Order: sequence, then C-alpha cells, then structure tokens
Amino acid sequence: MKKIKEQQDVGAEFVSPVEEQQQEEQEQTPPQAEPAFLASYRASYPAGAKFHVTGDNMVFLDYDKALAHQKHCKGKLQTY
Repeated sequence: MKKIKEQQDVGAEFVSPVEEQQQEEQEQTPPQAEPAFLASYRASYPAGAKFHVTGDNMVFLDYDKALAHQKHCKGKLQTY
C-alpha cells in the first residue's frame, strides 16, 4: 500500500498487484545456463526471443500465460 500511496502522491498511475509481481520477476537476474530441452524449442520457434519456463518445466512464449500457469506450480518462473 505504501508504494501505491507514494505513486499517487507524485501523480503516477496505479500499479496493479499483477504488474508489480511481473516487474519484480523481470528484475531478477536470469539463470546462467539455459536448460538443454530449450534447444528444440529454439529450433521450432526461431522468432521467439524469450521462452518462459515454469517450475514444472512447461515452456510458454507468452509471459502472462506462463505467469498464470506458474501460480499452480512449485518453483519459480524463469525467462531465457
């Protein structure tokens, strides 16, 4: 609440909890090594710049869908 109140004081837009969570996850440093199974995804989707891997190793191109799925998994969402 404090963060929202500070933003309202300076005239900034409201930040929803989902957007705040996305910003926090994007600020995390990406892991050093990419999982080996992503090589086949990169070959199949050459235009896909980012692959979002959930805690149960499901791969998504869309961040929002990956985030929705991750809510039902253990582990954390990784972006490669």
